[in-house]
Amino acid sequence: MIFQYHLALHKEPCVMSRLKKPVDYVNMLRLNPIREKRELGENLHRQYQRWTQSLRLKDLLGFIQTIQEGRDQIGAAQLFGKFRAYSLEEFVYRLIRARVSMPEPLGVYWGEKCLIWRGSGREYGMEVDVLVGKNSMGSFSLWSRSTLRWSSTPRD
Repeated sequence: MIFQYHLALHKEPCVMSRLKKPVDYVNMLRLNPIREKRELGENLHRQYQRWTQSLRLKDLLGFIQTIQEGRDQIGAAQLFGKFRAYSLEEFVYRLIRARVSMPEPLGVYWGEKCLIWRGSGREYGMEVDVLVGKNSMGSFSLWSRSTLRWSSTPRD
């Protein structure tokens, strides 16, 4: 049986709320005037390219370890933490898109801000990290894993 949960939305179905992505943090370091930060950025760029292409957990973990080791050069703890968290989110998003077969009209969404409740003149929204569902006019449906099929090889 399919579990379906509808979220009422504004006029637009959902809007991308993720302002920064891991590649933005990488590029910020690559453009830094301080040589050590630029070198860290170049190293992270190579690793980012590797794990986004291979989708291997080992490659992602190496990338996150480099972020951990470079935390003093990256900056504030909150920035450093978001960098790691957004990297994991992107990995899951890319992995699902590449390896999970979904029936139409399901899609994978990353960092979507959706309205979850409206009433008494108030609206409450929530940012969803990674979501598999249907984005249609006026509703957003979340579907259970029973409707999805894992593939050991990437889809075309």
